[in-house]
Amino acid sequence: MELSLRLQAVADMVTEGRRVADIGCDHGYVSIYLCKEKRCPKVIAMDVKKGPLERARVNIDRYGLSDYIETRLSDGTGALQKGEVDTLLLSGMGGRLTIRILEQGLKQLGQFSELILQPQSEIFLVRAFLRQQGIEIVDETIVLEDGKFYPVIKAQPAAMENVKERTPMPDAERISLWEYSTVEDYFGPVLLRKRPEVFEAFLRKEKEKTEALLLQVSKQERLKELQEYLSYVKAAMEMEKT
Repeated sequence: MELSLRLQAVADMVTEGRRVADIGCDHGYVSIYLCKEKRCPKVIAMDVKKGPLERARVNIDRYGLSDYIETRLSDGTGALQKGEVDTLLLSGMGGRLTIRILEQGLKQLGQFSELILQPQSEIFLVRAFLRQQGIEIVDETIVLEDGKFYPVIKAQPAAMENVKERTPMPDAERISLWEYSTVEDYFGPVLLRKRPEVFEAFLRKEKEKTEALLLQVSKQERLKELQEYLSYVKAAMEMEKT
């Protein structure tokens, strides 16, 4: 089974042998790949909508993998039982929705060995959330597909036994886009160290795009935001590979 570059990057991040909860599974392609390639012994494919879940079920049956992949209608981790899986996978949704799902399931996070996250937007908010919760980003990659860059995160919620006592992040809907920001939040601590060529291309694109926007914007508040972001981009470009 051939996946898109984005989905392949997501699947490759999953540690072999882990039981996976694929949240927002859509057509079930990643779930199918993980079991078909014998990377994972069990996957629970979950989606909040009946339509995508039914399409996933049809695809799973077509590949003869219904003994290995279970489908569940679920809002986030709501239908997931404690101890069922090792890996929580959230791919293809916005950053704020990713945070909401993680927040809802925060009391469960200690049971997972790893989180595989591929937010489609506002990824810096997701990284800031992980940082504030003491969840370590252990690996990252980025791919370019159809003119768009897709970062993927692997994080390990180690030492989460006292998670109930942690300070919760403010409601994601009320977070300013430019709060809680660091260069690592915007561009990824691992990517900044590894600096693959596609990441360098991403930084160059962000610099060009932001500089072009600065010439078009007159609103002072937006101008300040863009100038601040450009300073982060330049700082990231000046960092050396380690």
